[in-house]
This record gives sequence, structure tokens and C-alpha cells, in this order.
Amino acid sequence: MQFSEPAIEYFQTYSDAGAPLGLMPRDQVHAQGLWHCSAYVLLFNDADELLLQLRAEDKDLYPSYWDYSVGEHLKPGETYEQGAMRGLLEELGIEVDVLVSLGDIEKASWSGPGFKDCSIFRGFAARSNNPIRSESEEISQVRWIALPELGKLLKGEVDVFTPWSLPHLANSQRALAALSKFTTG
Repeated sequence: MQFSEPAIEYFQTYSDAGAPLGLMPRDQVHAQGLWHCSAYVLLFNDADELLLQLRAEDKDLYPSYWDYSVGEHLKPGETYEQGAMRGLLEELGIEVDVLVSLGDIEKASWSGPGFKDCSIFRGFAARSNNPIRSESEEISQVRWIALPELGKLLKGEVDVFTPWSLPHLANSQRALAALSKFTTG
């Protein structure tokens, strides 16, 4: 029996000024603190609940922390929208008709023991009542949460959420309002 090596994930990297630097393996990108692109999605159902995902315990960054509905690093050449749609399909097994941008492209960085995550990202909101199939190895579980309950958690238990998701989860009511302009729930 032969075992295959896990595929190495490559990210397009960028200078501080935004100039493309080339492709680098994921672990090197996070070890060296190189800028790279990602997209996230806040997914709501018709009851206006937000889907949260619990990251798998073997994730390299923030294992077993609650996170966006979907967070996805972009593949080389992929747009933010394409990455968000791919993430919905790969991580949750769903497709959506409407993906609403939550604003401009942002830049932020976070660091911890042995890593510095420098991300250029764009957020989206979507709505779906389709069954969630979170068969991804990257997710331990998913949970629908009412926004008032989420607000209470964000006031008292912020240490269970990924640091990059906190400001966006705190603004999930605004994301829901933006989404509601384009969909009915």
C-alpha cells in the first residue's frame, strides 16, 4: 500500500505596497508574515440566524475556535467572489444565488506563537436554508445562532472566537441588513 503526500497549498503573496511577489507554500506564508488574499462569508438562514463554524482541532491557526460561516484563502488567480463561492461549496456543501459584498477590500494582521497572518480580504453575506453538509476536515461542527445570543457571547466569551472574525461578527446585524436589500427572508 502506498501513501500519498498531502498536497502543498500555495498562496499568491504580496509586498506591503501590494505588489505581487509570487507563490509560496501556506506554512511559509504564515511563518514569514507575507500578505495573501482570503474571503469570508456570513451565512444567514430565513430565521435571520448566523451560521458559525468551529475550526477543527488540528488547524494550524486557532484550532477549536469559532469562526465565520466560511473563511477561505484564495487560490492563485481566483477572485474574492470565486473563493467565497468555492468555500461555501467545499466547507458547507451549498451553493447560493446571491452573494452580497460587505464593503471594500481590507488588510489586517494577527500573530501568535510561530505565525503572523497578514491577510488582504473581502467579506460577503449570503442566505440559505439548504441542508448544511459540513464534511470538511477543517470543521469540527457548525451552529446556527440568533444575533442577540451572538451579541451576548461576543461581550463575554471573545476568547473562543478567531481574532479575525470578531469585528465582522460584531457587525453581523449590518451584514444582515445589507443582505436583506437583495434577498427576502
